[in-house]
Amino acid sequence: MNQIHISIAAEPITRLHLFGFSLVMTNSMISFTLICIFLCVGGIILGSQIKSSGKLSKAQIFVEMLYQTIEDIASDNLGSKSKARPYIGLLLTLTLVIAVGSWFGLIPGVMDVVSKTGVEEYPLFRAPTTDINFTAALSVIAWTVIQAAGMSALGVFGYIGKFLNFRSGPMNAVVGLLELISEFSRLISFSFRLFGNIFAGEVLIIVLVALTRLEDSFIGIPVPVLVILLETFVAMIQAYVFVSLMSVFISTAVEPAHH
Repeated sequence: MNQIHISIAAEPITRLHLFGFSLVMTNSMISFTLICIFLCVGGIILGSQIKSSGKLSKAQIFVEMLYQTIEDIASDNLGSKSKARPYIGLLLTLTLVIAVGSWFGLIPGVMDVVSKTGVEEYPLFRAPTTDINFTAALSVIAWTVIQAAGMSALGVFGYIGKFLNFRSGPMNAVVGLLELISEFSRLISFSFRLFGNIFAGEVLIIVLVALTRLEDSFIGIPVPVLVILLETFVAMIQAYVFVSLMSVFISTAVEPAHH
């Protein structure tokens, strides 16, 4: 593309007609589909290698280390490994999806592939985490699991009683209502924190690539490359923050009201 193209909303690429429904496919949806295929195929290959050889490759060792890290985070926040075990699979999946989904836009040349829709040209691929719809969907999943965990531990009415507590005096009633507002605000904080950090980083890379020449460097390394390395680290931090907050919120959800 000859000029800078920055859009908060994901750009429509094509329209699919399935079972009488019309579905608009955006570039972030196409990217996420590829990422899902990559993660699924990678998991199958790693699993088959373990069964056939019994030895761990470097990729398998990395996944084991990642699993152990997620298990430690969840165990620390929830109090024990037995309490954390039901959520580790989901937390690990969210970590991989957020990290790989954010790194996707950092791959050189990915943003240069364009698709012509009518008279306009849009990037064919876009990092899913730079689409507010995608981060909102992740936040809904996380929020739903948090509420389900609380209801499972305390019972439906016991969990709702944490927020609608009118029998213990006006002060507890006000605190409960504030907690209820805070509970719903997590939907916004989860989605906008992730979206804002990754989208801002991608915009910075696009602008720097457009404004700097290849020979513009710092200690011999092109400036855009330095920013890409920084954003790679930022993506890891955002995945860590997301799953850490989710495990913390699960731990508070399963606690009785007097805590």
